[in-house]
Amino acid sequence: MNNFSIKNKVIAGYVIILLLMVIVSTVSYNSSKSLANTSKWVEHTHKVITTASRVGASMVDMETGKRGFLITGYEIYLGPYYSGEVDFNIFLNQGLNLTSDNQIQIKRWNEILELKNKWIEESAQPEIKLRKSTTDYIEKITEVMTIGIGKKYIDAIREKVDLLIKTEEELLKSRTKNQEDSAELATNIVIV
Repeated sequence: MNNFSIKNKVIAGYVIILLLMVIVSTVSYNSSKSLANTSKWVEHTHKVITTASRVGASMVDMETGKRGFLITGYEIYLGPYYSGEVDFNIFLNQGLNLTSDNQIQIKRWNEILELKNKWIEESAQPEIKLRKSTTDYIEKITEVMTIGIGKKYIDAIREKVDLLIKTEEELLKSRTKNQEDSAELATNIVIV
């Protein structure tokens, strides 16, 4: 450096400062973009968890409506059963759309749909039909319900919904950690 003139030393100093500023700006920009992207994924994960919870809640509505009808015999109690099925289909489709990039989650959504359909075919519809058609209902429905077909499907649906939510919560932890790391990196770069 002793062979450089003062002019060249000043120019080199400015070039070094300019290069450092470009590097810091580039790293800050990339960190900010990463933070924004991670934030979108965190929000996405919250949507999936909420949707899965709504699928589970709509199954509870269906089960509650069915039970109300089985106990009372009044058709008005089937309201939650029918509205729960509509809601179930809406939320399940939302879940499929939200996780369209994740084949494992899509498989779980489809398994939940299949279980719900089997529950309707093998438990809900036969029990409702039986309640509508017989006078010695209590004895017959007790016999049918003791077999536990409906409970088997409802428990399996709960298990799948819980697994779906657990997977999304694990993704949320990872995405939150990435978000925190990006924020910390951006802060450190700005400080430097």
